[in-house]
Amino acid sequence: MNKGRYEYLCHESEIGRETLVSHPGSHEDGVIVGCIQLTDTMVVRTTDGYSRSWDFHDCEDLTHQ
Repeated sequence: MNKGRYEYLCHESEIGRETLVSHPGSHEDGVIVGCIQLTDTMVVRTTDGYSRSWDFHDCEDLTHQ
């Protein structure tokens, strides 16, 4: 994912919209619950209920697919 898309998804998440991402390396999908702009990471709640912290470079956007 590129930086612009990451920033957009973080903004969408902050205003309460559901933002879905996938982490191909771990084969997990989840909803962004927060972003840490300083470290370019997203805090994600996975579909099985776990909390993960993922670098946006490693993720794919599922919101508009």
